[in-house]
Amino acid sequence: MEIGGLIAGVVGSLFGLASFVLLFYYIWLFPVRRGICIAKEKGFSPHWMWFGLHPLGGWIAFFALRCAPKREPCRACWQSMSPRDSFCRACGHQAGYPMSSTTAFHKVGAPEFDSLRHGRPRKGERGMTQGSKTGVEVNVGFFPLAFFLFVCTPRIEIDGHVHERCWGTHFFDLTPGRHTIRIYFGYFLMPHCGDNSIDVIVEEGKTRKVNYCMPPWMFVKGTLRAE
Repeated sequence: MEIGGLIAGVVGSLFGLASFVLLFYYIWLFPVRRGICIAKEKGFSPHWMWFGLHPLGGWIAFFALRCAPKREPCRACWQSMSPRDSFCRACGHQAGYPMSSTTAFHKVGAPEFDSLRHGRPRKGERGMTQGSKTGVEVNVGFFPLAFFLFVCTPRIEIDGHVHERCWGTHFFDLTPGRHTIRIYFGYFLMPHCGDNSIDVIVEEGKTRKVNYCMPPWMFVKGTLRAE
């Protein structure tokens, strides 16, 4: 009887442990694992599954990625773009049209169509588009886990002029030359949270791209770089 009771106790413990592992996997790990696979298949960043640190956030991110339309690569620069976009945000190439020299990235003096023959822009060619407007394209974003920043309004200050914009990509017409771009936002008692600035040189007929990203902690500068 004692041996039988011991065996029954061990079997019950193993069954309980197996049930806990399966429950933990399907409630917590399964949406994260599947969400990462779906994000890679559809051209989204797998970092969105950082919401999976909480089981509810993992399932929300999983269903959001599953319902999202698949992003297709641009024919000119191979950056992923939404099927709803009429043109590529990276190079300006119009969706549904064959590649042309107006959408190619190239350095001054480089052979025309050189980037297109190789399928993607060469190193150092991103950040300026040929045959586009003169100005800067500023992309302001934040780390996915800092979703509470949706309620904050970024302020893009260009040469002392402040522009309040929502999170996303915005274009500003500028004259050729050197310009100072400063980006920050208000967060509770901090009016200049994530404050950072950068100097960029804009050339005639070209668009300079500037990316700003705020990490999840509010006491550091946001990452600001020009391409």
